[in-house]
Amino acid sequence: MQIIKDWNLYLESISSERDWASFGRQAINFFDRKANLVKGPISSREYHYILQKCHDWIERSEEYRDWEEQTELFSYSVGGGEGYKPSFSSEDDIFWYLDKIAKMLGGKVNFCDMGCGLGEVVYFSQRLGMQAMGVEYVRILEPLHQELGIRVEYGDFFNMDLGFLGKQDIVYMYQPVSELNAQLRLLDLVWSNTNKGCVFVFNYMPVDLVVEVERRGKFNLYKLTEHSHPDSENMYLMTKKQ
Repeated sequence: MQIIKDWNLYLESISSERDWASFGRQAINFFDRKANLVKGPISSREYHYILQKCHDWIERSEEYRDWEEQTELFSYSVGGGEGYKPSFSSEDDIFWYLDKIAKMLGGKVNFCDMGCGLGEVVYFSQRLGMQAMGVEYVRILEPLHQELGIRVEYGDFFNMDLGFLGKQDIVYMYQPVSELNAQLRLLDLVWSNTNKGCVFVFNYMPVDLVVEVERRGKFNLYKLTEHSHPDSENMYLMTKKQ
């Protein structure tokens, strides 16, 4: 597709180190020119409503609470009974970026969240018109996913058939595994199972992972957000090198 060719040429044109800090703003201008989009696809109110709904489900689920007490895995409950209250700004809002990338790709966009957790990113990507799905290790969350009306495949990334990734246009990850070697292994699997035109969005990408991805040279890597502290985890967009 010409739009993807334009996108790749644009990325190559601003890929120098000194341009990374301003990539987000440059991408905004590019997306607006190409797709004539507007800001704010998901309101803060709607976002918090869905996350509160997830929190309420957790509070009701005895099975989940029993699992949470016994597991060493990351859990999703929220203390204090106040529900999720994340920061929400149009500058680094993941849905703002996903909406623009999807509209730029055009057509029916297939989206996959690797390690979807509660499923809110899958829910809102579906809400934005994408053919969205998630992959999640914790099957106890299945009733919540059904309540949200989202499609999720359950299993261990490293022991399941990832052939469905070949149909994806956008693959999203929010630290689906915690250790660096496992993160690199997962990226190798994602690389092997996706097509050339796939776009990868890694939210809060660990600094040591960024260093290793750059060193290995399998992905074009572009920073979408810029936090002031050098050790802060930023949002990155990646495309495959061929």
